Amino acid sequence: MEGNISIRISDDMLEVYNSGSHIPEDKIERIWLPFEKGDTARNYSTGTGLGLAIVRTILEMHGFTYEAENSEKGVVFRFKFQ
Repeated sequence: MEGNISIRISDDMLEVYNSGSHIPEDKIERIWLPFEKGDTARNYSTGTGLGLAIVRTILEMHGFTYEAENSEKGVVFRFKFQ
């Protein structure tokens, strides 16, 4: 699986666009939990599933809000600064 990453920064938000595979809607909220890995990553990746859990912890420590949603061409992650 190949894809591209692009980043957009505004005054109060950071958006990261990933043009890879969509995340199934029933799993998108779970991606922030430790050791959660997508089906593709589970089969082909050597990662631990801790990356987004660590990101979530740092964001919450600073009072930022965050979300991930499927977009037309992949997934967008939004981090809103307070």
